[in-house]
Amino acid sequence: MRYVLYDKTTGAIVHTHQSFTLDKEQPQEVTEEDARAILSRFGDADRLGITRTAMPVVSSREATMSVDLSTGEVVKHPLVTDALGRQLAELHRRTLEEK
Repeated sequence: MRYVLYDKTTGAIVHTHQSFTLDKEQPQEVTEEDARAILSRFGDADRLGITRTAMPVVSSREATMSVDLSTGEVVKHPLVTDALGRQLAELHRRTLEEK
Protein backbone atom coordinates (compact mmCIF):
# COMPACT_ATOMS: atom_id res chain seq x y z
CA MET A 1 0.00 0.00 0.00
CA ARG A 2 1.28 3.44 -0.93
CA TYR A 3 0.23 6.59 0.88
CA VAL A 4 -0.33 9.61 -1.33
CA LEU A 5 -0.24 13.22 -0.13
CA TYR A 6 -2.11 15.52 -2.49
CA ASP A 7 -3.29 19.10 -2.86
CA LYS A 8 -6.96 19.16 -1.81
CA THR A 9 -7.77 21.94 -4.29
CA THR A 10 -6.16 20.54 -7.46
CA GLY A 11 -5.64 16.81 -6.84
CA ALA A 12 -1.94 17.18 -7.68
CA ILE A 13 0.22 14.57 -5.97
CA VAL A 14 2.82 16.18 -3.75
CA HIS A 15 4.47 13.12 -2.19
CA THR A 16 4.08 9.36 -1.98
CA HIS A 17 5.25 7.15 0.86
CA GLN A 18 5.76 3.43 1.45
CA SER A 19 7.23 1.72 4.51
CA PHE A 20 9.12 -1.55 4.38
CA THR A 21 10.77 -3.68 7.03
CA LEU A 22 14.00 -5.52 6.35
CA ASP A 23 12.48 -8.98 6.69
CA LYS A 24 9.46 -8.41 4.43
CA GLU A 25 9.14 -7.68 0.73
CA GLN A 26 5.68 -6.13 0.91
CA PRO A 27 5.02 -2.56 2.08
CA GLN A 28 3.79 -2.23 5.65
CA GLU A 29 0.80 -0.29 6.88
CA VAL A 30 1.60 3.15 8.23
CA THR A 31 -0.19 4.28 11.36
CA GLU A 32 -2.41 7.34 11.14
CA GLU A 33 0.01 9.05 13.52
CA ASP A 34 2.97 8.34 11.21
CA ALA A 35 1.01 9.57 8.19
CA ARG A 36 0.13 12.79 9.98
CA ALA A 37 3.80 13.23 10.98
CA ILE A 38 4.76 13.00 7.31
CA LEU A 39 2.04 15.48 6.42
CA SER A 40 3.26 17.94 9.06
CA ARG A 41 6.66 18.18 7.33
CA PHE A 42 5.09 20.09 4.45
CA GLY A 43 4.33 23.77 4.57
CA ASP A 44 0.64 24.66 4.58
CA ALA A 45 -0.31 21.10 5.58
CA ASP A 46 -3.98 22.13 5.84
CA ARG A 47 -4.12 22.19 2.02
CA LEU A 48 -2.96 18.56 1.80
CA GLY A 49 -4.97 15.37 2.00
CA ILE A 50 -3.88 11.75 2.42
CA THR A 51 -5.20 8.75 0.54
CA ARG A 52 -3.96 5.20 -0.04
CA THR A 53 -3.54 3.29 -3.27
CA ALA A 54 -2.39 -0.10 -4.49
CA MET A 55 -1.94 1.30 -8.02
CA PRO A 56 1.62 0.62 -9.19
CA VAL A 57 3.97 3.52 -9.76
CA VAL A 58 3.92 4.62 -13.40
CA SER A 59 6.77 6.14 -15.38
CA SER A 60 6.26 9.85 -16.01
CA ARG A 61 6.99 9.08 -19.66
CA GLU A 62 3.83 6.97 -19.83
CA ALA A 63 1.32 8.86 -17.70
CA THR A 64 0.64 11.42 -15.05
CA MET A 65 -1.18 10.63 -11.84
CA SER A 66 -3.45 12.72 -9.65
CA VAL A 67 -6.16 12.26 -7.05
CA ASP A 68 -9.81 12.50 -8.08
CA LEU A 69 -11.16 15.00 -5.57
CA SER A 70 -14.69 13.58 -5.67
CA THR A 71 -13.65 10.00 -4.86
CA GLY A 72 -10.24 10.41 -3.19
CA GLU A 73 -8.82 7.75 -5.51
CA VAL A 74 -5.58 7.94 -7.46
CA VAL A 75 -6.17 8.10 -11.21
CA LYS A 76 -3.76 7.61 -14.08
CA HIS A 77 -3.84 9.90 -17.11
CA PRO A 78 -2.01 8.26 -20.04
CA LEU A 79 0.23 10.49 -22.13
CA VAL A 80 0.10 8.16 -25.13
CA THR A 81 -2.39 9.22 -27.79
CA ASP A 82 -1.21 7.76 -31.11
CA ALA A 83 -2.17 4.26 -32.34
CA LEU A 84 1.35 2.79 -32.09
CA GLY A 85 1.77 4.17 -28.58
CA ARG A 86 -1.56 2.66 -27.50
CA GLN A 87 -0.54 -0.74 -28.92
CA LEU A 88 2.79 -0.61 -27.08
CA ALA A 89 1.05 0.40 -23.85
CA GLU A 90 -1.39 -2.51 -24.21
CA LEU A 91 1.47 -4.96 -24.87
CA HIS A 92 3.28 -3.64 -21.79
CA ARG A 93 0.11 -3.99 -19.67
CA ARG A 94 -0.37 -7.62 -20.82
CA THR A 95 3.26 -8.42 -20.05
CA LEU A 96 2.86 -7.08 -16.51
CA GLU A 97 -0.34 -9.07 -16.01
CA GLU A 98 1.40 -12.29 -17.05
CA LYS A 99 4.06 -11.83 -14.37
